[in-house]
Amino acid sequence: MAGQIPSERLIEMRGQFSRSYFDAIAAAPSQTTPFRILFAGRITENKGVFDLIDIARRVEDRAPGLVKWDVCGAGPDFDELRLRRDAASLQGVVELHGHVLPPQMSEIIARNHASIVPTKSTFEEGMALSAIEPVLANRPVITSSVVPAWEVLGEACLKAEVDDVENYVAQVLRLAKSPEVYQAAANACTQVKEPFLDGKLGFAAGLRRALALK
Repeated sequence: MAGQIPSERLIEMRGQFSRSYFDAIAAAPSQTTPFRILFAGRITENKGVFDLIDIARRVEDRAPGLVKWDVCGAGPDFDELRLRRDAASLQGVVELHGHVLPPQMSEIIARNHASIVPTKSTFEEGMALSAIEPVLANRPVITSSVVPAWEVLGEACLKAEVDDVENYVAQVLRLAKSPEVYQAAANACTQVKEPFLDGKLGFAAGLRRALALK
């Protein structure tokens, strides 16, 4: 987008997170049934929360009891989300927590195996925290190319087709049913998370590099 810029003048920076917070989160449960998936984010249509209900319903139809869902967050569509969850008879499958504080969130992450970020193409997503933070806790993430985080999270992500509920279902079942796929994605988390923790690509380091340019 910026044209021909010398590589030494292009400074990459990433958000930095507390290593101690994520190190304190327990490893993913060894019991894989039910396979638990976390959604954390603003409860609005363009974040894919209604698609999430459709995904959960289809997964439950094809593999009853295999997957349970934790949904954390608040927003203008929360009441509608609850209505749709109940209309789909998913009260025992999809748990709606509303807004949660960091101590509770760490407990919820700890009981989950993976996360999902089904943002719609109608939303201009940035480097979504909801994609980065689970990976820092060694939980793979299912998302799509709408979420730029997949470009730096690599094989810690399972990438679904944008706005494609059926393809999300396929990725969920692939992750939940195959221990090999899940373990490979979990292992990849450890390989991609350091730039978000070690400060080398943080704002302060980037600013120092910028000030050193002539």
